[in-house]
Amino acid sequence: MQELEQAGMITERSESYETVEKIWETATLWTLILMIVGLIWNIIAGWLKVRKMNK
Repeated sequence: MQELEQAGMITERSESYETVEKIWETATLWTLILMIVGLIWNIIAGWLKVRKMNK
């Protein structure tokens, strides 16, 4: 955010600043959620693969 402000693309506490801030927060949240889902998916897939091999 600071880089965008220093480049003169946005000004602090303007409407565009708040929009970029919301987009950044949403993207960060979804990245975290998808990483956790991917980790859980890999754990379950690995467990199923090992379970299938041991039968």
